[in-house]
Amino acid sequence: MSDANDAIDRHAVCGETEAGSTAANRICGECTACCTVMGVRELNKAPYQPCPHECGRCAIYESRPATCRSYRCAWLLGSIEGGEECRPDKLGLLLNRDQLAGRSITTVHQLRLGAAKEPDKKNLLHKISLEMPVVLIEYETGRCEVISPDRQARASIRQLLEED
Repeated sequence: MSDANDAIDRHAVCGETEAGSTAANRICGECTACCTVMGVRELNKAPYQPCPHECGRCAIYESRPATCRSYRCAWLLGSIEGGEECRPDKLGLLLNRDQLAGRSITTVHQLRLGAAKEPDKKNLLHKISLEMPVVLIEYETGRCEVISPDRQARASIRQLLEED
């Protein structure tokens, strides 16, 4: 199977969290999780590889490529409830609202080994899976796990990921 990111079309989903916090109130701050997780063709940077321009902040921020300029994680967009403690670098998970063959999914990238197995993170992923399927991409291995109470949805998403 090729990289799961190739099969998934990223799109912006903006909204309010259940707590009423809008995306307008959120900034990346010290979080640079996407700088490692994202692949950036313009920089010839593969997913899960450190960006050569990231040094605690983006060294080329003003001239960063379009891929970086347009990217917004689900937390930044306000699609994930919670405050600063749910920012990707603090949560250990980078979440995106995506489309896969016309189906809305949440893609979750682990930022550290075992982050998704921690009880509070498992509960968060389960809660999200009740709204839409979750594709968890494991740290280091890149292995994908589909989380959904709908067995048919799990099977069809697995098949789509394997076909790519």
